Amino acid sequence: MDADKMTDLLLTNGWQQDSQYPTCFYNKGAALYTYPGIGKVKYWPDVRVHSVFYEQQLPITDSDLLDLIAKR
Repeated sequence: MDADKMTDLLLTNGWQQDSQYPTCFYNKGAALYTYPGIGKVKYWPDVRVHSVFYEQQLPITDSDLLDLIAKR
């Protein structure tokens, strides 16, 4: 999935895009960062617990992204 489709999918699912860092998204205390330079997506279910996160290699599919953000 390309970056625009990923952004649309996240926004449709209630995520907010950071205005200063467009590859960062937030939703109810969770954070999702995309790192195209290193080919990864990192997801923190609770940003207060920075040591607990999940990673997914890029490219990522729609279902992989939805599975990732479903982890709480």
